[in-house]
Amino acid sequence: MNLAALQPGILGEGDSRGGICPGCAVPAAAPFFRQAAVPAHSSLLLADRETALAFPRGELELTACGSCGLVFNQSFRPELMRYGPDCEETQSSSATFLAYAGALAERWIERYQLVGGRILEIGCGKGEFLALICRLAAAEGIGFDPAFDPARAPHEPGLRIDWRRECYGPAQAGMAADLVVCRHTLEHIAPVGQFLAMLRRNMGERPSVLALEVPALEPILELGAFWDIYHEHCSYFTAQSLGRLVSLAGFEVLALSREYGGQYLVLEARPRAGEAPPPAVVPGPPAEGAAADRDLTLRMTHALAFWQRRLRDWRGQGRRVALWGSGSKAVGFLSALGSAADVVELVVDLNPRRHGWFMPGCGQPIVAPAMLRQYRPDIVIAMNPIYREEIGRDLAALGLQSQLLAIDELEGTIGL
Repeated sequence: MNLAALQPGILGEGDSRGGICPGCAVPAAAPFFRQAAVPAHSSLLLADRETALAFPRGELELTACGSCGLVFNQSFRPELMRYGPDCEETQSSSATFLAYAGALAERWIERYQLVGGRILEIGCGKGEFLALICRLAAAEGIGFDPAFDPARAPHEPGLRIDWRRECYGPAQAGMAADLVVCRHTLEHIAPVGQFLAMLRRNMGERPSVLALEVPALEPILELGAFWDIYHEHCSYFTAQSLGRLVSLAGFEVLALSREYGGQYLVLEARPRAGEAPPPAVVPGPPAEGAAADRDLTLRMTHALAFWQRRLRDWRGQGRRVALWGSGSKAVGFLSALGSAADVVELVVDLNPRRHGWFMPGCGQPIVAPAMLRQYRPDIVIAMNPIYREEIGRDLAALGLQSQLLAIDELEGTIGL
């Protein structure tokens, strides 16, 4: 995933504390879900188990705004965030993810006639997507991210990209681009309303297109997916709330869809011509789904109890368990389980840059798939269900017959 290209305070003092919605600035209800002592980061590389176990922690106090529908962590602590080269967020080791990213880039190039144009990405991570879309469009690019690593910058003939290892902010006002991309960055930004308003001011009246991609809140609402809630993500969006906030900031929404197995929201918009941004209060009913606080809390409680019971049963049976995927979902999953997480002895990842490091807050080692030949797990849990088939093929290639389960396989216990 790409990481936030904004440092705390760059947009002023507005944040989510005190129960004020950081999307539309109206008073919000009391938190509906709490979890203490969660790892502050999900993507940092930690060198040993002791450092991982002593990793700084924050709290979750999820609150839903009854006006715009944004769900946010009222106890988010931006001072705990540290984005730099030791963040490892890339998913480019997966063929499934690469195919999705390529199809998304081609769609935007065709839809918005980007060949030979200029593309700006906020939160470009290690630069894979920006390099991909610029290569396909023969376009010029500029990427912003404090976690960018110049040593890993894509280098190839004809690629024209200005990499900025810095935050995107008001200083970039007037920077022209045909497409402004912000993928998996908005959920890391606490003052999300201020950010979108700043972005609208920066884009001015040019006929540029804004392309946003964020995790969808809908699967969390539907499943009680506690593994998709973590401190590093301070803002959570349904399709309705994302569309509202973008419109509130002065954009016209062109397209809005759920993608990647329904896990992501992809929104495309352009600055609304000839209008100042509308007032910062949106009247009307709460966003669909975000109002169902009680149901979400119940679903998350049931899902957590289900996995705790299942893992403790496996411990009693002496079964070996591994997770596949060491990203944020795994951090959210393991940190919520309490002592039941000890059943998981290691975490597998395709990304070789993660091998030999340890899980934040939990301490499990991150290993290459080939290590499973030695460990021979009885059960492998796919932390992202969209990779289930890909993982199954990898296990077969390793000569393993481990039982493969996806994290969302809850055997019907969560229905309400």
